[in-house]
Amino acid sequence: MVMCLSYILVGHEELHAVIRKLIIQQMKEKNYSKYGKEEFVDCVAELYCKTSKSNRLRKQASETEIMAACDVLKTKIYIFQADNQKWLKWTPTNIQCQTETAIYLQRNFEKNHFDVVLDVQ
Repeated sequence: MVMCLSYILVGHEELHAVIRKLIIQQMKEKNYSKYGKEEFVDCVAELYCKTSKSNRLRKQASETEIMAACDVLKTKIYIFQADNQKWLKWTPTNIQCQTETAIYLQRNFEKNHFDVVLDVQ
């Protein structure tokens, strides 16, 4: 997901490490553990990042990282789930959306890869 965000923001994937760092920083400043897996509920952010390995490059984004990304980017993120043909809507939790624009991504059947959605009907 972070590579897609880099592509959307700057037109290439090369800044994904910078974007991941911003997301991790946001996760450490605010508590997002209630949005992730049951095992991490009420987990301290530092421990979550270490245990989930969310600070690793190319690590697949979880609900927690998606929520933090919404806050960092101050926008909604819609993710189309290919396996069940449904859109999931993620909205900022700690920050007010500045515009009505949103980011649209698609997650593949195996749920191990995201692609940028350029057109929604």
